[in-house]
Amino acid sequence: MFLSPDEFIDLFFQREYPAFLSTLFSAVPERTLRNVLAGKTRPRAGTERLLVESACRFLGWDEDRLRNCMGSFQAKTWKTAFTAIKLGAEGRLPKSYDYFFDVIVRIEEAKQAAAEAKSRGNPFWFARLRESGLPQAILSEKFFGGCEADTRRSAGSGPTRDILTALLRSHLYCLAALEVSLLHSRDVAGSAQSSVVKAIPKYVNGKLVSPAKHFFDRVVELSGAKNVKEFAESLPGFLNKENYDIDPDSQRKNITRWVSGDLLPRWKTMFAIRETFFGSDDRILYDYFVIKYLQKFFTIYKNRYIPHHFANESELVDVFQEYASWFEANEVSYAEWESRGA
Repeated sequence: MFLSPDEFIDLFFQREYPAFLSTLFSAVPERTLRNVLAGKTRPRAGTERLLVESACRFLGWDEDRLRNCMGSFQAKTWKTAFTAIKLGAEGRLPKSYDYFFDVIVRIEEAKQAAAEAKSRGNPFWFARLRESGLPQAILSEKFFGGCEADTRRSAGSGPTRDILTALLRSHLYCLAALEVSLLHSRDVAGSAQSSVVKAIPKYVNGKLVSPAKHFFDRVVELSGAKNVKEFAESLPGFLNKENYDIDPDSQRKNITRWVSGDLLPRWKTMFAIRETFFGSDDRILYDYFVIKYLQKFFTIYKNRYIPHHFANESELVDVFQEYASWFEANEVSYAEWESRGA
């Protein structure tokens, strides 16, 4: 139900992620890696040995430490281990990122405990989610009441609005945890404002500005182009799925879809945009992480849950607008975490 390390990978890296891993685990077929990531299979003994040796070599860990971190080698735990590898692993990221990992791992553990309680037929399985560390404003009595009602309802009836709202808030809370960790890693926390707030869906002069529109309007502006057409003409010639060069007019149509959020570019495309207009500045890629994440959830909620759970788009935007309060909550939590010497 709530955000897990695995889901962060699904959201941010998607198809490119197994391809990235295949460069680290070159002795293991990419298809095998994809199956392990999907939780479809547990590695055979020989494959597991190659994965362990490669992971230890990359992380600089000994085998005991890796096995202790992962617990029993089940299919799903490999995906979580790969998460740490992709995001940089311990020692390769600033200490402040440990706060973010603590947040999402605690949620993952509570989610698993709730799932186990539910599988045993415990009617109050959802109470285990209190151990997630999420604020009471997210795990409200309305949320737990919704879970209890959902347990009594017939299968396939779908979640209640209270559950959907709590789910969305939990994702925004985790994104805020990531941003707070990033700000503290740059030693600018307290003096810098949230940059994610700018990308949150909002209304400007009565018109919706989605995360994707905010981002790509800004990219076009920073590129020096006067409009989308000029921006398209200045981009390198990308390839479509049939491997034919895309002409500027087709490229312009693609960019129009990017702005609308209907189609977001692949990471390969974003790297090309960065190199063409922004050099080695990685901030554009971080900003793309953010809008890709926000746009995904905004689109899902808009298409699936209006008008049956949210009366209109404005009600949904109001929930997204709560991000600033989750950012402030994480600033407080980070200070407490740091004071404990975590």
